[in-house]
Amino acid sequence: MHFGFRSMLSSQNLTDVGGRSQNFKHRRPPVIGVFSKFINFLIFTYIIIWALDPALFGGAAVIFPAARWLLAVAMILLLPLATPKGIGKAWPAIFFVIVLGATLLLDQERSEAFPIYLRIVSTVTVAILVGSMTLDKRVRAARSALFASAAIVLSSELFGVVAPSLAYKLIGLDRPRLYGVTTHPGILGYLAAFVSVFYISKSILGRGSYSRKERRRSFFVGITVGVALLMADSRTGQIAVAVGLGVAIFLIFVLRVPWVLRNLAPAWLALATISLLAVSFPVWIASGAYELSNVSKGDRYSGSTLGRIEIWQGGIREFERNKSTGAGLASTFRTSDMSEAQEPLFYYHSVLINYLAKAGILGGAAVILIYLGISWSVMSAARQFSYFRLNMQSSPSDANKDDHEIAQNLLTLLLYANAGWAVTLVYSVTEAALQNMYPSFLIFFTALTLTTRKNQQL
Repeated sequence: MHFGFRSMLSSQNLTDVGGRSQNFKHRRPPVIGVFSKFINFLIFTYIIIWALDPALFGGAAVIFPAARWLLAVAMILLLPLATPKGIGKAWPAIFFVIVLGATLLLDQERSEAFPIYLRIVSTVTVAILVGSMTLDKRVRAARSALFASAAIVLSSELFGVVAPSLAYKLIGLDRPRLYGVTTHPGILGYLAAFVSVFYISKSILGRGSYSRKERRRSFFVGITVGVALLMADSRTGQIAVAVGLGVAIFLIFVLRVPWVLRNLAPAWLALATISLLAVSFPVWIASGAYELSNVSKGDRYSGSTLGRIEIWQGGIREFERNKSTGAGLASTFRTSDMSEAQEPLFYYHSVLINYLAKAGILGGAAVILIYLGISWSVMSAARQFSYFRLNMQSSPSDANKDDHEIAQNLLTLLLYANAGWAVTLVYSVTEAALQNMYPSFLIFFTALTLTTRKNQQL
C-alpha cells in the first residue's frame, strides 16, 4: 500500500479496486445526455460572440446584438433540463442572480439593466446544466470553453502578425497593445491567461495521468497562447498565470498529506482567505485617506494606479449614497469629463466595489459568497483527484482503461476549476471580470459546477 492510506481510502469507499470505476458512474439523466452537445455548442458560441469585435465584420456587425439576445434566451430556455445535483452545485451563483434580480425590481433604469441581467442569468443557467451532466459530459463542456478561448487568442495572435496596423491600437498609457479580433486587450488577456494556466498546469502536473507526448503538446499550447499576454502588454494576465500555476502546484502537492485529505476545511480556508483578501483589497485602498486631486483625465482612463484608485473611490461613494439596494445594474461612474459614448464602457474595475455600488450590501455579500463557493469547489476537485490517484497507486496492477480515463477527467476538471478561479480572481480585482467581461461569467460559473462533491457520484 503506497503512502499508508488504506484506512483512509476505506473510509471513502475507494479500496474496492474492482468497483473503483463504478463509484464514478451513475445513471445518466436522459434529457441532459441528449442535449449535451447543444449545450457545448452554446458554451463555445457564447465565448466567441462576446469576445469578437463586431466592427471587424463591417455591415454584418448589425447581427451581433440580435445573435447575443437569441443566445441568452436559448440558454435560459434549457433550464427545465436541470437536475437537483446541478442546482445544488450552483447555489452561490443562484443566490447572486436572485440578489441582482431583487435590486432590478427597484431599479428606475430597469429597461437598460434587464439585458445585463439576462446575460448573467444565462451563464448561471448553463452552469447549472453543466453541473447536471455526468463526468465525461462535463469534461467535454470544459473543453468547449477552452477551445473557444484558445481560438480567440490564436486568431488574435495571427491577426497581429498578418495585419499589425489593424490588430494593435494605442490605449491608456500610450503603449500599443494587441486587440486582435477582440474589443479590448483585457478580454484577450483574460482568455489567454485562462488557457495558458490550464495547459501549462496540465503539462507540469499531468505526470502519471497523461503521456509525455501529450504533456509536451500541452506545454507548447500553453506557451503559444501565453505569448498573447506579451503582445497585449497584459500585466494583469501575467500575474494571473503566476497565481494560477502556483495554486495548481500547491493543490497537487499539499493533498498528498494525509491530514489535509482527511480535513479539507483548513485548506479550503486558506484558498478562501486568498480570494477574500484579493477582492477586498480595492475596498481597503479606496477607503483610505488618499487625496487624488492630481488625477488628470488621462490618468483616469489610462489604467494607471491613480486612475484605478479614483474609480474605486467613486464606487465607494456610490455605495454610501444607497447602501441597501445600490444604484442599479445599468449605472456606471459618471464624471464631468466623460462623454456619453464612454459611459457604457467603464465599470468600477473591482468586482466587490462594482456590486456594492450597483446592488448594495447584499450585492457585496453575494460576491463574497460565490468566491467562498468556488474555493470549496476547487479544493473538492483536488481532493477527489487525489483520492482516485491514491487508489490507483495502491493497486496499480488492477488499474484498467476506465480507471486511467477517469483519472484524466478528474485532473481536467481540477485544472479547469483552478484556472477559472485564479484568472477570474485576478481580473476581478483590477479589471472587469464578472462585470462587463461576459465570457468571464461563463468560465467562472462553470468552474463552480463542473467539479464533484461526493466520491460515490460523479
